[in-house]
Amino acid sequence: MFNKFRIGAAGVALVAAMGMAGTANAATASAAATATILDSLQLHADSPLNFGTISASSAGTVAITAAGAVTCSASLTCTGTQAAAALHANGNTGANINISLPSTSTSLSDGSGHTMNVTGLALSSATGTLTGGAYNFTVGGTLAVANGQQAGTYNGTFDVNVAYQ
Repeated sequence: MFNKFRIGAAGVALVAAMGMAGTANAATASAAATATILDSLQLHADSPLNFGTISASSAGTVAITAAGAVTCSASLTCTGTQAAAALHANGNTGANINISLPSTSTSLSDGSGHTMNVTGLALSSATGTLTGGAYNFTVGGTLAVANGQQAGTYNGTFDVNVAYQ
């Protein structure tokens, strides 16, 4: 008889719970969903990091800051056009970007196995806002000229990265 009572009490509890569920309040709401797709970032090199024309009586350096200030060692004669590299990024107007250099050094070569190292590559800014969809910045660095450096025209490249913040 005790077993019948437990089953009966459980049945009453189940019916009571079902009755309560039918009287509970329910609510429904709609929520918005949005997405913004950004234009692809583009990066353009407008002018190179230009150390100009150099005459060397011994080893020395030519340093160009990202702001364009030039320092030529006393052992070198520097002439011609010297300038920081000028670049610009294009993308969504008003978007913020991060700018970085994967490496702060590179090397220039004359194509015949002679090289010179460029160190201290530096950006004019590491962040920017794409005003009118564009952001301009510059890169400077320091060229090391060896004693008896082989005459010739030396060229090289360096990488710059831009990404939306």
